[in-house]
Amino acid sequence: MGRPRTKSLDTRLSFLDFALLGGFGTLVAHEIAYVPSAFSRAPVAHGHLPFLWAVVSPLALLVVGSYIVRSLRSRPGAKTVSATQLGSVMAAFFLLMEVLERLVNGLSVVSFVFEGVMWAGLAVIPFVAAALSRLISSAVEAVVAWIGTPQRPDFAFVPTEPIFDRVCDIAFEELLGHSQSRRGPPVRIVY
Repeated sequence: MGRPRTKSLDTRLSFLDFALLGGFGTLVAHEIAYVPSAFSRAPVAHGHLPFLWAVVSPLALLVVGSYIVRSLRSRPGAKTVSATQLGSVMAAFFLLMEVLERLVNGLSVVSFVFEGVMWAGLAVIPFVAAALSRLISSAVEAVVAWIGTPQRPDFAFVPTEPIFDRVCDIAFEELLGHSQSRRGPPVRIVY
């Protein structure tokens, strides 16, 4: 039998966390990529986007909130969210979303390779990933700075004698030691 392992608090993001943040970043990159084609007819229908925004946005906020709480508990310095890993997840999701959009609309799967929207989306993803990573790190830093770190008591001395004896000595000196010097004339007590 070995020693039991204690689980330390981990501030790293899990795959599910990266998937949810990557999904949010993918939707942002998708919107940016389709801005130039907003005034012309898009090659595929995007009726699914409002539903995806409604599902992914609150979940991404939940991930950021849990990351902030985990960072507050660990305290030594919040780890940053890797923009490279986030960008990789976002690129995979973007390509998957474009392929599924084409399949649903009855277009050829490889047709998206020849469209500028796909290349614009892939070009925007690193910038969106870096911005999202920095935004999350800034949120963590702001909350940690706002809440602050709890101060541990700093003991000025290490007691070498029992603390009760020391307190009693100090109390005796303060109460009775100075009483002789401040004493006035005796007062007659009448019953």
